[in-house]
Amino acid sequence: GATGVTGATGAAGAASTVPGPAGAIGPQGPTGPTGATGATGAPSTVPGPTGATGAAGVPGATGVTGATGAAGPSGAGNFSISINGTLSTSLTRPLYPTAANAALEPVSLISASGYVVSLDAAGDIQGGSTASYESTDCSGPVLVFTGAARRGTIYAVGNANSAYYIPRTAAVVVANPTRNSRSTSSIVCEANVSTLTGDYFRAPVNVPATTGVDLGAGRPINVLVNFVP
Repeated sequence: GATGVTGATGAAGAASTVPGPAGAIGPQGPTGPTGATGATGAPSTVPGPTGATGAAGVPGATGVTGATGAAGPSGAGNFSISINGTLSTSLTRPLYPTAANAALEPVSLISASGYVVSLDAAGDIQGGSTASYESTDCSGPVLVFTGAARRGTIYAVGNANSAYYIPRTAAVVVANPTRNSRSTSSIVCEANVSTLTGDYFRAPVNVPATTGVDLGAGRPINVLVNFVP
């Protein structure tokens, strides 16, 4: 026979107690805000690597030269030197003998300032018979050939056998200087222009306060070598 009419929908059944299958994983959500900075960790006990060496510093300025030390005791020689009747070591500015040779040979002495002077048997300071000057009137420093004298030497030249000295430090050296006047053993002073060949010291007039050599103004000097048994 014909199909009958559909009956009314029944009441809903009770909810199932069996979970349904897991749904698919959803897309990743946006990044959350940065969290607060954590506390600083404890210092490492392992030393870090040594840094590169820094550049060398600029050298400091040279210090001031110290004062000259006191003269040492006399050696155990067997001679002393008298100058014009006074022991050289008893002069106002003492001179200490360094050499005394046979007759007609020079006697050498050194001052507390380190300047050396040699006296010959005639009582003259060793030097030369001709004094050459860059000035026109035989004044100022004399020109002393560097091959004939050394720094720290007292040198006597010219008609009056005047004493000059070559500074121990900062001595001025000129190459091939021009001489404009000269003094000789027979000429007090004359104009004499000449070009000198080689290197020459400019030697100022001896200043006892600088050199410590003070032998007085008279020439010749009475020099006596005393034998000490």
